Amino acid sequence: MSAISHLAGLYPFQTGPVLAESEVKLALPPFNITVDIVKLGSDALPERYQPLPIHTVSSHDDAAFSSTHFDICPNLAAYAKEMPTLPDYKNMTDVFTPNFEKIATIYGLDPGKITMLNAKQVFDSLITDYFANNETKIEYNTQLFKNITYIHDSISSFEDFRTWDQIRLTMTPFLREIISRIEARFNGSTPNAVWYTYSAHDTNLHNYLIAFNLSTFTSNSS
Repeated sequence: MSAISHLAGLYPFQTGPVLAESEVKLALPPFNITVDIVKLGSDALPERYQPLPIHTVSSHDDAAFSSTHFDICPNLAAYAKEMPTLPDYKNMTDVFTPNFEKIATIYGLDPGKITMLNAKQVFDSLITDYFANNETKIEYNTQLFKNITYIHDSISSFEDFRTWDQIRLTMTPFLREIISRIEARFNGSTPNAVWYTYSAHDTNLHNYLIAFNLSTFTSNSS
């Protein structure tokens, strides 16, 4: 969905191919679309959509992001293992334990097994349903939803970026890739690509704000 949204901005409807009269039979390549081909006129696809090939790889296989996988970066795994023992994590857990009990009641879970980390995942489900206009079990404007949002934002920063060493381990590979592309352009060794674009989420952008010291765990939690 991220790639589709990104490309829809670059190639909106009515920018796709127009077929000559002799090419009408080439309309509708093998996409899963059901439409009366006669109504297309000279458009190759409905709304003259511009199809583009997209090649995706798992973040586990992407050198720019693979460092975030603990089996690839044991140093980050060690930081994650240490986290539940830290005073700040324990303090946050103590503050939000009543919210864990409410979450457990709503979703039929064992409150003793809810932690800051899996409470964070509840936010992802809630916000997805909210923006998809689906029914949610926790109303958007309630204090519980606000608390879950805080848990998500604060624990995400605390888990991955509480030290400069973690920031370097997580962000260096991707920043190095961007710099290498710029350097290749200047020294003339770049391939034929005119430009590169990265499709990201707001959570990805937040990571870069932290990498450039424009945001921190403490400011995100205040």
